[in-house]
Amino acid sequence: MTVGYLLLLLLPLAASQEPAPPITQHFGLLIGKLNVYHHGVSGSVYAVNTTTILIKDFNYDGMGKDAFFWAGSTGAGPNPNGFIIPDHHGRTNVLPKADNKDFTLTLPDNKQISEIKWIAVYDLSRYENYGDVYVPDGFEAPSTQTLPPLISKSDDCSSDQIELIDTKTIKIYNLNIHAADDLELHFVVGKGHVPSLRAGASTIIPDENGYFEPLRSYTNEDVELVLPGTLTFTDNSVHWLSVYDKKGDKALGYVTIPNTDESISVIPPSLRKPVKYEYTLPNCIALHRDFHVSWDVVGQTITFELVALANDDDWLGFGLSGDNNTAKMIGGDVAIGYLNLRTGQGIVNDYNMDARAPCSEILDHKRGVCKDQSLGKSDGIQVLEGRRVSNAITVIKYRRQLKASDDIDRDFITDQPISVIWALGRMMKTNEPGFHRLYPKALKTIQLVRNKQSSTVSVSEDDGDDGNPTSIDSNACVPFLLPDESKRVKAWGPIRLVDGKLRQFTARIGPSAGLRGYEGVSGYANPGYAWYIHGYVTPELYMQRGVTYSFRVEGGNNPHNLETYHPFIITNEPIGGSAANLPASRILAGVEVTRRGQPRPNAAGRLCIWKHEHTDRRTDEKYITFEKFRNTLKLRCEQGSQAANLDVTPNSSWPDVVYYHSYTQSNMGWKIHIVDSFREVSNAVPPVLSASIITIFCILSCVICKHFL
Repeated sequence: MTVGYLLLLLLPLAASQEPAPPITQHFGLLIGKLNVYHHGVSGSVYAVNTTTILIKDFNYDGMGKDAFFWAGSTGAGPNPNGFIIPDHHGRTNVLPKADNKDFTLTLPDNKQISEIKWIAVYDLSRYENYGDVYVPDGFEAPSTQTLPPLISKSDDCSSDQIELIDTKTIKIYNLNIHAADDLELHFVVGKGHVPSLRAGASTIIPDENGYFEPLRSYTNEDVELVLPGTLTFTDNSVHWLSVYDKKGDKALGYVTIPNTDESISVIPPSLRKPVKYEYTLPNCIALHRDFHVSWDVVGQTITFELVALANDDDWLGFGLSGDNNTAKMIGGDVAIGYLNLRTGQGIVNDYNMDARAPCSEILDHKRGVCKDQSLGKSDGIQVLEGRRVSNAITVIKYRRQLKASDDIDRDFITDQPISVIWALGRMMKTNEPGFHRLYPKALKTIQLVRNKQSSTVSVSEDDGDDGNPTSIDSNACVPFLLPDESKRVKAWGPIRLVDGKLRQFTARIGPSAGLRGYEGVSGYANPGYAWYIHGYVTPELYMQRGVTYSFRVEGGNNPHNLETYHPFIITNEPIGGSAANLPASRILAGVEVTRRGQPRPNAAGRLCIWKHEHTDRRTDEKYITFEKFRNTLKLRCEQGSQAANLDVTPNSSWPDVVYYHSYTQSNMGWKIHIVDSFREVSNAVPPVLSASIITIFCILSCVICKHFL
C-alpha cells in the first residue's frame, strides 16, 4: 500500500474527528452584571424584549430566608416598595440554590423594563439586598419590529402587517393563501433582491406546525413561523420571506427583511436553544422540524438512524407507505423504536398495520398495529443502538435486509424513489404505541441510492429523475430547537360532572386531543379516540352508592371495524381494554359471562362519533378552550341501529374511584367518583356543570346528529 493511498484513507477519518463548530447565541441587550453583596449572588442581566429579562449564569447559595427576584421603580436602590418577578415557571416561590443557571423572567402585570429602576435578589423578611443591577436612564429594550404586508401580484396570496417577533420568529397576520391543485407552495427564505430558487441562496422553512409539506389554504389566519436550526433573520443569508410556488418557480407573495446594523440591534433575540446531533450515516433528511432520519445502504442491508426531539417515553416510527402514491398507514411496513425506561436500551420491532388502532384480538383474530412476531411472522430487525442525547433527543438505530423477510413485509427498492411514512407518539402502559402526535399527510418520496456523483446527499426533496438534489436546501438535518417553555400546552380539564339529580349519561367517542384533552388530564398515552360523556372529552363523573344510573352508549357495535368498535365497561383500574389485557374479575359493569365461561360485552351501541370536518387533528392542541375545539367537530351517527343502555348501581363493594373504559382498547376513559352523599363533595370540588346545562347540550347534540355517517 502506498503512502498516498494510505493518506486518502485517513482523510475521511480525520475529517470525522474534527469537532463541530460551537453554536453561538445572542441573549439580548445587556443591562449589567449583578452587584454581589451576600450569599454568592452573581450573574449577568439581559433585556430580551420590553417585558422579558434573562439572568444568565445565575448563582445563589440558597441560604437566604425569604429571597425573591425583586424589582422597583422608586427609591435610590432596592427597598420594600417593589414587586416580585415570578420565576421561569411563572411562580412566586422562594428562590432555591442555583449554580450557573439561566432564568428567563417575565415582568408581571404587563410592566415594562423601561418603567423600572433596579432589579435585585431581595430578602423580604429581613429587608436585605443580596445583589442588584440598575437599569440605565433612557434604556430601550429590544422590541418587536413591524413590517409591511406581503407584496403580491396575485389574488391567491395576501396578508395584513407582519411582525419580527425575535431573531428566529416571524408572525404574519390575516394570512390568505389559495393553495390550488396546480401549485406546490412553501414558505421560503433567501438572499438577494427578489425571491428565487437560486442554488445555495434559498431555504424552505417548516410551516407553523413544523412540517415541510406543501402548504394548505389559509383564510384570515395569524401564522407564526420559526426558522430551523441556527438560521436567523439577522443572518446575511435572509433578505426576504416568501410564499413560493415550487412548480411554477415564482413567488406568490413576499416581504423584505431589514438587514442593516441598526435594525438588527433592536430585534429581540430568540432564546430557543439549538441542539446539534452528529449523524453517523451519510444520507440525512428532516421529515419534520423535530424528526430526522439518516440511512446507509451496504450490500443487501440498509441501516437507519431515527433522531427526534422527543420525550423519553416516546416512540419513533419509520417505514414504507401502504400506497406508492399517498402517505397511507394501512398496509404500511414500519419499524417502531423506543427506549426501555428501566434499562435505557433501545427496542425496535417490525410492525404490520391493517387498522388505525393498537393491536387487539377481536373475533379470535389479531388486528391493528401489530408486531410481526405477534402475527406469527419473523421480525427482521437488528437493533444497533438506542440512547438519549442532551436529555432532549431520542436516537434509535437499526438494520434490516433490503428484501422482505416474510409475506407481510415489503422490499426497500434502491434504484427509484420510494414512498415512506413516519410518525412520533407516546408509548402506552401496554407497551404498544399510542396515537401519533406527529405524522405526515402529504406523500413523501426518497431515493435511497443516487447516482455515483451524488450518492451521499443530505437533502431528499425529489426534483425529477436526474438523480440530483433540488436546488432548495429544503430540509437538511440542521440542529434541533429546544421547545419554548413559555408556550407549554395546558390541559382543558379536569372537567367534572357533579350533580345529584343527574341519572343518565350519553357516551360517544371522539378525538382525544392530546395534551389538551385526555393525555393532559390522565397522564396516559392514548390510542387516538376517547370517550365523550355528554359531549365533554373524558370528564370525571360523580355517582352515589345505591342509586341507579343509565349510560346511553354509542361507541360502535361492529367488531369488524376495530377502530370504532368500543363496548362500554366500568372497571376498578385506570387502563381498560379488557379484550387485550384485563382480567374479567376487574370489570364491574358492561360484561356478561357466556355459558362457556367467556366474557362478552353487553353495552355496544351504534356509532356516534365527533369527527374533524375541515380541520387537521395534528393541530388539536392549538385551541385554548375545549368549547372552541369542539366547535370544529361534527357529531355523526349511524342510521339503522340504536344506542345500547347500560344500567349500573354502585354499591358498598365498589371502591371510591372506578373508571369507565372501552372493552377493546386501553386508555380511552377516565374516573368515576363513587360517593355516599353529594353533600360530601359540594364543597370539595370547583364549580361544576349543572344538570340543566348538560340537558341543553344533549338537545343540541341530537340536533347536530342530523349529520349522519
